[in-house]
Amino acid sequence: MSVSTKIDVKNIVSILLEGASLGSFVFHTHFQLNFYCQVGKKIGEKEIPREVRLSILSDWWFGDKEEWDKTVKKMTKEFAFIEPEEPVLAFKLAALRWSEGSVIRSTKLSSEKLEIIFECGESITILNNDEEDCAWELHELNKENFDNCWSVLCGRGEYILIYAKMINMKVITIVM
Repeated sequence: MSVSTKIDVKNIVSILLEGASLGSFVFHTHFQLNFYCQVGKKIGEKEIPREVRLSILSDWWFGDKEEWDKTVKKMTKEFAFIEPEEPVLAFKLAALRWSEGSVIRSTKLSSEKLEIIFECGESITILNNDEEDCAWELHELNKENFDNCWSVLCGRGEYILIYAKMINMKVITIVM
């Protein structure tokens, strides 16, 4: 069952992420950032999950893009990395994880990008367009029962909110 509903995806992303703290991250072919959400926050009448994962498949960086490019070049000049950004991203994430400011202060979502600003002043910019089908995905983590799971996907400037129940599934497409 597919249901068409008007929904404010910016509001959902901000409710889920603002006030959440970076708990861990994983890297294999892409980065996955795991966040601990604030207890008691709700979207409508439903309490938000305790943990969410942001899987990033598109280009992303810390801070200003020009400064980021200079930092990557400086930190990797002695190495012959195939993708020099990845070890620098991992370093910056590890430093952020162990800082006192790893709580998300605010988010800004536009048709071009998702920006995440942390209390320590660091920011992450994730592009919404990618050659792949999905630029980023935000979903519940450690869900024991998949009867009521959800996910927000972003690909090619389009947002899709998927809420799955055991019998029926709602797929809501939002174009900004």
